[in-house]
Amino acid sequence: MAWDAGTISTLLSTVISTFIATIISVYITKRRIRNQDELKLYDEILQMNLLSIQYPYFENPDFCSSYSDSFSTDEFLRYDSYCCIVYNLLEKVWRHFNGDTNKINDFLGSKEIIKQHRQWWRSKRNIADNVEGYPLDFIDYIDSHSPS
Repeated sequence: MAWDAGTISTLLSTVISTFIATIISVYITKRRIRNQDELKLYDEILQMNLLSIQYPYFENPDFCSSYSDSFSTDEFLRYDSYCCIVYNLLEKVWRHFNGDTNKINDFLGSKEIIKQHRQWWRSKRNIADNVEGYPLDFIDYIDSHSPS
């Protein structure tokens, strides 16, 4: 079967347009997924804010800095759970922005959050769980934004 110039031209334009349409489709799908992920993060930020409104001591600097491994009151046990939620959210945001410090901080104000809850992060009770539960790069990110 001989191929004339018109057939080759038609075939080539079909292949090229299919390729371009596929690339555009993949880009749009990835963008849509990223936007959906961001909306989920906003929902989690809202949840965190609602908890801090319901239990204002969660964000009270005096309370946060007094966290100790030896406390077992309901307030501190509740705060312990809150901090797990906070650091899990921080990790999700860190992953979403591929560890880009500026984007993370612009999106969430992470430096302020890390500073506020550093006593919990550094407690002996939580160090082993943090090392086992979070990627080392994320731990380095938190530690680099957690002044002594």
